[in-house]
Amino acid sequence: TGSVPAMPKMFKIDSPRVMDSTGALALEDIPESLLVIGGGYIGLEMGTVYAELGSKVTVVELLDGLLPGADRDLVKPLEKRIRERFAGIHLGTKVVELKAAGDKVDVKTEGPEFDGVHSFDRVLVSIGRRPVTSGIGLENTKVKVNDKGFVVVDEQMKTDDPHILAIGDVAGEPMLAHKASPEGKVAAEVLAGKTAAFEPQ
Repeated sequence: TGSVPAMPKMFKIDSPRVMDSTGALALEDIPESLLVIGGGYIGLEMGTVYAELGSKVTVVELLDGLLPGADRDLVKPLEKRIRERFAGIHLGTKVVELKAAGDKVDVKTEGPEFDGVHSFDRVLVSIGRRPVTSGIGLENTKVKVNDKGFVVVDEQMKTDDPHILAIGDVAGEPMLAHKASPEGKVAAEVLAGKTAAFEPQ
């Protein structure tokens, strides 16, 4: 069932100029200026694409580093590279309000070097994804879902329901294809009666 982009209520201002990562893939034009809220892999990936297409891209990240959870030694050269291509990267910065303003979006921020109200052609909200585990009938099974909405699985990708296995985004973080692929292989081998386990290095 995968996952969907997370979109906090405060960012839902009923404007086509505020989008999630799915909407960013379907734009009909290239914005002159783009604010990316979130310095994770999706936001940086989409920001890089639009920067290469000619947009002035600004990134704001609430935490004090890009790509939280990634090795800092690997993040350092990437950050240097994208700082050269982006209009700005502002860490430790919070977006407190979005407001539609005609063909722009006014963004109020709080941060050490990017404080105040700024205007952008478009805003990409990229603060993570959430697994699709509600509304699909799991309450009618023995499958357990944790407090973050992920299906609980063991190393064989088995759930608490003997008839259901789970892989990919619904089975926990990181929510990446290169995790889901080996999980799928393990699940297929388990279903075929072979001995297999998902044991990431």
